[in-house]
Amino acid sequence: MKKNFTLLINNLFNIFSSLNGSIHWSVQRVSAIVICLLALISFFSHSLYMSTLFLLLITPHVFVGIQTLIEDYIHDTNYSLIIFTSLRLIVIFFFKTINVLFLC
Repeated sequence: MKKNFTLLINNLFNIFSSLNGSIHWSVQRVSAIVICLLALISFFSHSLYMSTLFLLLITPHVFVGIQTLIEDYIHDTNYSLIIFTSLRLIVIFFFKTINVLFLC
């Protein structure tokens, strides 16, 4: 199960990262709407599964948004590499924490 979960997360990141500009923008907007709906549902239902799904969907959304900011506004390759690597480590830690707290 953990390998399937890791494969799913890697596939999500690869799909979000490989999109071109206009499709990337559209996917970000649609995922934002879905995340808002899940936030409302998880808030009112107090469901652990909905909260977990919310966290699993918001993390790639935030990751891609911050990645876009780094690519657009930080032009020094050394700084962008350090920030991007740190961001990936934070996301990996976050997903491992979700896995331990909610899925195990």
